[in-house]
Amino acid sequence: MINRQIFFTSLGEAELLRREVPEIGVDELLIMMEYTVISSGTERDNLLGRPNTNLKFPIALGYCGVGYVQRKGEAVHDIDVNDRVLVYHGYHADYCIKKSNELIKVEDEKINSLEAAFVIIAAISLGGLRKTRLELGESILIMGQGLLGIFATQLARLAGGLPVITADLHECRRKLSLELGADASFSPKDVDFSDRVKEAVGGDGVNTVIESSGASIAIKQGLECCAPLARMSLLGCTRGSD
Repeated sequence: MINRQIFFTSLGEAELLRREVPEIGVDELLIMMEYTVISSGTERDNLLGRPNTNLKFPIALGYCGVGYVQRKGEAVHDIDVNDRVLVYHGYHADYCIKKSNELIKVEDEKINSLEAAFVIIAAISLGGLRKTRLELGESILIMGQGLLGIFATQLARLAGGLPVITADLHECRRKLSLELGADASFSPKDVDFSDRVKEAVGGDGVNTVIESSGASIAIKQGLECCAPLARMSLLGCTRGSD
């Protein structure tokens, strides 16, 4: 059986390579992937050899995805062939081999596979929000509205954040955040960015900040928007960004 898989083969180069699928171990499962999710920040940084990355090629990356079990080892008892599963760190490939503790069954048929593929990323955003200990009615600023940030924005609204403020360089992302529950959204390039955030919350600053962009300058900007005794959660991985 041939597996097609995306590899970063050298700096700035990605290739679709074909390799034989290896035999699975007694505690492993072979999953035919239906969807895999791109972690754009992490994968771009690895492709470009940014600081704090592996810097060794070839690199096979992946974040999460959904697929169907094709084979299982004799020691696997909690997951069966044909089960639909969430795959943690599943590669961008036709097939992945994983242990059962790296999989979660998707049993509700009403859940679309494409939507299910994003559950693990959404769970990371939820973890970042919980770290802030956001209380009902507290203000929150989410820096960056990529995948992690846009999930954090929706979760902050559900958790009772008020107001929910977002920041992103791209107007389309700011607009989307407003459609998904943000009360106000600003560009961090605005010269009066921190003043505008403080004005939006009607006080000395926000109670909580989630930094999800991975840009080190965003940490500084987020701190400038904080009220006394505010909390900040660093959700994005800063890899030598300016």
